[in-house]
Amino acid sequence: MKQLPHPLLVLLVALPLLATGGESPAPQTARLSAHLTEALLATLPAFNPTAAPQTESPAANPLADDVVVLPKYTVRDRRLPRAEADDWLSQQALAQKIKRDYLNSLNPLDRLLNGFSIPFLTPSVAARAAAQHDDDKRRREQADLDHLLDVVGAADPDAAAALRSELTRR
Repeated sequence: MKQLPHPLLVLLVALPLLATGGESPAPQTARLSAHLTEALLATLPAFNPTAAPQTESPAANPLADDVVVLPKYTVRDRRLPRAEADDWLSQQALAQKIKRDYLNSLNPLDRLLNGFSIPFLTPSVAARAAAQHDDDKRRREQADLDHLLDVVGAADPDAAAALRSELTRR
């Protein structure tokens, strides 16, 4: 059987809580004697607020011998090549897509006339589709270069003229 605490013991524990209004009393901090405080303060350096903090010179630093100083250099990133949707396709899937796009671009009469080929006389539908795809790709790249030259020309006309002459030379 469990024994209950003596009522006088409960009263002694509850009395400080009743006296503070239910709040627990604040813990008392341990105070040092005056003699011990003086002894501790004597070991500390004197506080001097006007003295600026001293920076260590590299020669005074014992780790300075372990530091390796590398020459400064600039890294210039090159743009990653632009990946187009067609770059992710296999050769066979790309050929099928090019042929399908070519046939879908034709109107019904052109599709009837160009939807087949005569062997040894006319190029195949796949060859015509590949030629049109290459031509469209070249036109897109030329339009991109022309736009770039227009932007460069707005900032520096001489550089744009030099770039145009370089592009036409090739």
